[in-house]
Amino acid sequence: MVMTIFTEGRWDKPFVAELIKRHFGEEQLNKIELLDTNGYTSLELNLPKFQENNDLGKLNLVIFDADSADNNGGFQTRFDFLVAEKARLGIEFEFFLFPNHLDDGMFENLLESIVNPNHADVIECFNSYLECIRNKGEDKGVIYTLPAQKAKIFAYAEAVLTPKEFKNAHKRKEWGYSKDDIWDFNSAQLNPLIEFLKLHIQV
Repeated sequence: MVMTIFTEGRWDKPFVAELIKRHFGEEQLNKIELLDTNGYTSLELNLPKFQENNDLGKLNLVIFDADSADNNGGFQTRFDFLVAEKARLGIEFEFFLFPNHLDDGMFENLLESIVNPNHADVIECFNSYLECIRNKGEDKGVIYTLPAQKAKIFAYAEAVLTPKEFKNAHKRKEWGYSKDDIWDFNSAQLNPLIEFLKLHIQV
């Protein structure tokens, strides 16, 4: 292994693996260790691995969500937090923040942006559902809680995968990333992440 990529959650890890396999090849993927940290505040729990890689001259890459102000995040907030964590923990790593290392958002925002165009209407249906809930609440003077972005991706996957595929994908903590009829891995929305990985993966 020449590097370790730390993802924020278990669902992110197989996506990053699929992206690397498609754009850099399986041989390169086999040289990379992928670990999930179980949350952006858990870097310290992975400190031994970071230190081991630093000592051995191996790369540490971190791929987390930028999040938004709604959950005490946002691109600049998470950026500053990770820079501070590097200094506090005394470790070296490069990092990328979903969805594009520029805007607020999360992994699921990136997924929404790369759905196969043939199924974009499924996302539109969910957006109409969200608007309906919002409008009904306004009519009644009630603030309904809207489903999270993760729920939209869950609903999309459940709609476009067969029941068996969905069940198996859910067990593997991924949403059928290998299926071209569901996800567009040639989308320009992936370019910022691909360019980040190009800086560190030797092809």
